[in-house]
Amino acid sequence: MKFYFLLIIFITLLNFSESYSQPVWEKTSGTFTKVNQLAINHKGFVYAAGGDGIFRTTNSGNDWIQLPVLDFKNIYYYSIICTKKDNIIAIYDSGIIRSSDDGESWHVLNNNFPTYRFGCLGISDNGRIYIGYDKLFFSDDEGTTCLEKDFGFRGIVSISTFRNKFIFIGTDHYGGSYFSNDTGNTFKQLPYFVIEQESTNSAFNNKGDLFINLNGYMGGDATYRSIDTGITFFKLASLNNTNMYFIRIDANDKIYIASVDKGVLISNDNGDSWTLINNGLNVNYPFYATDLCFMDINTAFLVIWGTGVFRCSNLTGVDESITNTNNTELLNITPNPASKQIEIQFNLENQSLVNLNITNLLGIEVAGIIDNVYYEQGNSSITFDTGNLSTGVYFCTLRTNAFARTVKFVVVR
Repeated sequence: MKFYFLLIIFITLLNFSESYSQPVWEKTSGTFTKVNQLAINHKGFVYAAGGDGIFRTTNSGNDWIQLPVLDFKNIYYYSIICTKKDNIIAIYDSGIIRSSDDGESWHVLNNNFPTYRFGCLGISDNGRIYIGYDKLFFSDDEGTTCLEKDFGFRGIVSISTFRNKFIFIGTDHYGGSYFSNDTGNTFKQLPYFVIEQESTNSAFNNKGDLFINLNGYMGGDATYRSIDTGITFFKLASLNNTNMYFIRIDANDKIYIASVDKGVLISNDNGDSWTLINNGLNVNYPFYATDLCFMDINTAFLVIWGTGVFRCSNLTGVDESITNTNNTELLNITPNPASKQIEIQFNLENQSLVNLNITNLLGIEVAGIIDNVYYEQGNSSITFDTGNLSTGVYFCTLRTNAFARTVKFVVVR
């Protein structure tokens, strides 16, 4: 009797904490408002670059200072990153600058770039830096030497990489989207467009799933997901006609987007369902959020153009129960809570490769149950022994060629 009483209390407290610990955004102290991009180094220093110059905070946004960068009041900065070696690299109208002392001093990198503007920066796991606007450049020495790769794409606005090998390039104004699976030696153009395509946003998660959003100037926006590293793509019905400014993915593979008419949304189930996290934000149309970056699994910084930089310090309070929305027909776990074993049931509309794993609250995989195995159409069931799992909350994720589903379950002793 005591066991069931404690179990009821545990579940009640769990549901209570999930329902009422929603994230709250608060504006940081900076008075600058024209920010394009944020970057965070390993020390936790946050950098903001844009039309007002480059700014830095060393205390999570409680205080900001403007950095003495070139003619720092009259130069427009398009993008900024912190490298694997904690150098800071930013691009402006005529080239690249770098700081090796946390932004106290800066040096122009003389790479003889043409006078056209640059649009974005990207960095791979091994530290290779990608620079893009009307051509693609890359550097393996922190920007000192940049090599040009002219594949014919123009207006590069998005660069995403995964495990050094896979690169996605998004362009604006009908330029298209391009994908490379050989470290950028060759690219293929993806056959996805929207009417009057204005920009392309992209991001990889930790498993290599790629998300791209095609932003149409007159609407008709579309978002695609690939769970086989760029081989096939499926359109996400959950984001039909959602005009967004960015896609960002945190260390736990939660996906964040900023929508022009909805504000900030988060998905805990690989993009199948979304919930708003706008507490503390004044979401008026058009809501123009330009960037989001993460200090850790709890803390993120959000830029709203014309308003400033906001901070959220309780991201783990996002209600995980949304991952179960409409999932029970495709993935179900019984019993839940469980003490000894669970039965995992899933249904496939078509034959498909299947991956099934279990992760803990930190996003760390604790069990790989199915690894790229073909399953026939219909219902399937697997019994999993939970004896090696500690008491707590876990997530079971099913991935197929067509969809991904996540269901939360609890292990008790």
